[in-house]
Amino acid sequence: MKFCMQCGHALQLTIPPGDNHPRLCCSACGFIHYQNPKILVSCMAYWGDRVLWMRRARAPRQGLWSMPSGFMEQGETLSAAAARELFEETGVVIRPEALSLYIIGTITSISEVYVVFRGEMPGPEFRAGEEALEAGLFTEADAPWEQFAYPEVIGPTRRFYEELSSGQFGIYMGEYTELGNKFWPTHARPER
Repeated sequence: MKFCMQCGHALQLTIPPGDNHPRLCCSACGFIHYQNPKILVSCMAYWGDRVLWMRRARAPRQGLWSMPSGFMEQGETLSAAAARELFEETGVVIRPEALSLYIIGTITSISEVYVVFRGEMPGPEFRAGEEALEAGLFTEADAPWEQFAYPEVIGPTRRFYEELSSGQFGIYMGEYTELGNKFWPTHARPER
């Protein structure tokens, strides 16, 4: 961003009074343009021992497989955003209140907060939405692991399959950083 959204004046990167982070500031009107992490939501939808995957129709990682996911919109709750993304990409409807929190984490290199829910599908029906080339229900053995869009989350996805077979799910928190590449979980709490 080069110009102020309030008055159109050129922005300067400076530390505002009382702050400790460099911010894009407007010297003309005084407005501070904060840049905060984006919230990415995802839903691990399942039917029996199969998990719903979708093949991405758009960049990034177009043509590769992932869980239905996307960015939260203004005015949405986390679970409503996950339910909306699930529907948009696969046609599956799971009410937001029927979703359970599964993972929350941070990906500092791209400034995102990642929130994953899980939910049982009302039936095995689905369709590829506008943002998906195709969708499919896969057992762990049949899943297209070699074409997974985000290899950083293969571990938690495999763990989800294990928990699905046992019926015992945890709630996880993790971090992915360029230095440590420490991802899922840094903390686990069994769900009661």
